[in-house]
This record gives sequence, structure tokens and C-alpha cells, in this order.
Amino acid sequence: MGSTADILNHINDHGRNYVGDLKFNRTITVDGKDWKAIEWVKLTLGPLCRRKTTVDGKVQWFFTKSIRIPGVNHTVRMVVLWKQQRDAEPVKLLVTNRTYWEVHRILKTYRKRWTGSSIWAWARVSSGVARARRGTCISCSWRTVL
Repeated sequence: MGSTADILNHINDHGRNYVGDLKFNRTITVDGKDWKAIEWVKLTLGPLCRRKTTVDGKVQWFFTKSIRIPGVNHTVRMVVLWKQQRDAEPVKLLVTNRTYWEVHRILKTYRKRWTGSSIWAWARVSSGVARARRGTCISCSWRTVL
């Protein structure tokens, strides 16, 4: 397991949900044709196809489509986000393996990711793993409080 595609396949194969960033230069397959994600967005998605959504008081404009990513053995749903309807460049591209989720749920799930990361960082520091990696402790206990 090493590539991003391997990780996405692994998560999906175990029936788990994921929502993550898609790099702008990543190759995607739309309607059987390969594109760089940002090129496809700029060439095919004008301001009139964008819809407005509000999540936690934040207004954004979005477009969504089910696509393929080379190496990923399942269809993913891509969500393209802009700050304003007429912005030339999107601010974020997201993908999820849950193609049936509505955009509001995808965005709420994406925003929750930092909560888990923050807890993980706190647990790593408080358990002594950070010191162990610097070589300042010989034996460290591993505990996580959730």
C-alpha cells in the first residue's frame, strides 16, 4: 500500500466513508476521457452551472459530478467549490466514495476531519510519542482519550 489510489481502494473495500481533497493537477476520467482536474473544471464549468449552498453559516458555490480516478476501482463523487458564483478559479476540489451523499453532508463530513486530527495530535504529544521520536525517552506508553 503506497499510492493514494491504494489507500482509497482500501478504505472503500472495508465499507468505510471518506471525503478528501483532490489535487488540482490530479488526472480524472470524465465521460471516458482523461483530464487534469483543473483543466476540466475551467473548460466545462461556467458560472451558470454552479449552485449555492450554506453550511454552518458559510456560503459557497458548488458543482458536483460522479467521476473516475485512474487506479481507483470505484466511482467517486467530485465536489468543486468556489467562493463566489463568478470566480474563475475554484477554491477546493473534494472527492468522496459516497456518491449518493448530498453536498451538505459531504461538506459537513469534510469539516469534521480537523477534530479527529486535533485529537490525534494532542494524543501523540501527551503520550510521549513526540519525545520518543526525538530520542528523549526510551519507553513511552500509548493512550488515546476519545
